[in-house]
Amino acid sequence: MAKNTYETGRLNLPFVGHCTFGKQPACLDWDAIDADIAVLGAPFDMGTQYRAGARFG
Repeated sequence: MAKNTYETGRLNLPFVGHCTFGKQPACLDWDAIDADIAVLGAPFDMGTQYRAGARFG
């Protein structure tokens, strides 16, 4: 069975839940970050449901 389906209740959609950059796991503990670089606040309006307008100006 697929991992992200209606049956499992987990949907891999851009407008469900919170999105991370590159769909990487979110690190909510600042002391546990083990990285050389970090991407913070890269805004992109994925809530437009694939319609142009707010996303593309």
